[in-house]
Parts: sequence; structure tokens; C-alpha cells
Amino acid sequence: MPKENPDQGGAELRAQPDELLTPDQHAEALKAVKTVTRSARVNGEPEQFKLYHWQHAAAAALHGWAQHAHHEAEPIKLSRKDYESALKAASYPVTRVLKDGKFVGEIVDSHEAAAKGIPTFTDYEPHKPALSPHYEKAV
Repeated sequence: MPKENPDQGGAELRAQPDELLTPDQHAEALKAVKTVTRSARVNGEPEQFKLYHWQHAAAAALHGWAQHAHHEAEPIKLSRKDYESALKAASYPVTRVLKDGKFVGEIVDSHEAAAKGIPTFTDYEPHKPALSPHYEKAV
């Protein structure tokens, strides 16, 4: 359970580094979510909703967090380190060398490889500990 933050008079919850929390709880602890008020409502939508930082949304899509919550009936739980690594994985694509149409596995700088004429493939690679076993069910 998150510990109360004494700097805020106990009003805020702050996650401990090794604590397993949901991605949404980590986002709240890192202040990467805000509550937005709708200017117009359609079909009974709530007046307010939570808006997450783009890195959180990208990491959720890359790692299948919504699919996990759907299939397991509860959100995935991650350490702070794994959550932050998932954000980084969703923010920076990886370029790998291709040889005979297959990955060699070597990570290279895409600009240098292009200048040298080295065939490459660039894509986002998930952080494995943050990857839901259900991530492929969204594809």
C-alpha cells in the first residue's frame, strides 16, 4: 500500500520504489495524470475524466495493460522501476541491424546505419517485465 507523504500533510500518496502498484497508481504517484472537466457532455458521459501523460498511454498500448485488466479482471501490477522502464520503452524506438532479412540483434544508431547503407528495422520493443501475457489479444 502506498505510504502517506509527510511533506504534503498526508494528503498525497507516494509509492515506494519496490512496491507493486497498478500503472494508474504509479502515474498518480508521479503526477502524470490530471483530472479534466469536459466542456460538453454526450450520452451521459461523466463531467470529469482522468487524462494520462502520453508516455503512460503509449506504454499501456505497447504492453497490453488494458487487455490484462480485461482478461484478468484486475490491472497488472508493476514495480516503480518496471513502470518507468515501460514508459521509456514506449518513448524510444530501437533500431536493429537486418542481415538476410533477419534481425542480427545488434542495436545501432539509425542515422549512422543509414549513412553507411546498413539495412535496419526500427520499432518499439516492450519492457518484458511490464508486458502482459494478454498483449497480443489486442492485435
